[in-house]
Amino acid sequence: MQWKCLPVPTDSQGKAAIHYTTVYKVFAKWADDGSLWQAFVASVRHLAAEKHLDLSILHGDGTNTMAKKGGDGIGYSGYTHQTGEKVIAMTDNHGDVLSPLPVAPVNETDMVLLPEGLQALKKVATQVGLDLRDAYVNLDAGFDSTYHRKCMFNAGMIPNITENPRNRKRTKRGRKRLFNAAFHALRTRVDRTFAWEDKCRFCRKVRFWGKIQKSGVRNSMAYRCQHSRKSNFATEPYMEPVQQMLCLWTEV
Repeated sequence: MQWKCLPVPTDSQGKAAIHYTTVYKVFAKWADDGSLWQAFVASVRHLAAEKHLDLSILHGDGTNTMAKKGGDGIGYSGYTHQTGEKVIAMTDNHGDVLSPLPVAPVNETDMVLLPEGLQALKKVATQVGLDLRDAYVNLDAGFDSTYHRKCMFNAGMIPNITENPRNRKRTKRGRKRLFNAAFHALRTRVDRTFAWEDKCRFCRKVRFWGKIQKSGVRNSMAYRCQHSRKSNFATEPYMEPVQQMLCLWTEV
């Protein structure tokens, strides 16, 4: 979607009340000065204050989004035969995004992005005051590694990862890894976040898209502001400009 195609309000004579270049300049300023990051942290803080976060179980997963016409941070995957990028989302048990989304070309593996995602999760938890100790982290077998499990244990979280056999024909010797199948079955709740990832792929050509996606604004705040079933966060005064921008995205 091009900036000149943004739907803007008009006066009685049909003249645009605001030029699309003004929208671009303001949005670029938000992307550079950290306003989007502050809005995202404020949204997580609001959900935490309203007791709407379920931090007993966290879910993480990666997804690919095709971008045939190019964009920011785009790569080509010979395995899936597609051009695009991938992100990893860390959500609570309700599907709300808790941390910025690490962005990488689609040919990168999920294991490369997970350490950055965990660091962003701990940063947001520190700023908001979230207690992630003893929280189960559900991940699929693509994230299974000794390093990742150690990082989660060091952060006080419990990794709940499906074991990757790595073409072994026999059962691996030693102590069995901690795995709760009942908790891991809830991991499909992260798919609601990926529904927004596919819904908003038209924004792929935005110049500042990498910064937008790392701030987590699109996937989390679009869901919270437009379709939140839990709070009146969208009515907060400081959310008005961000909500207006999200309305432009979601109405297309």
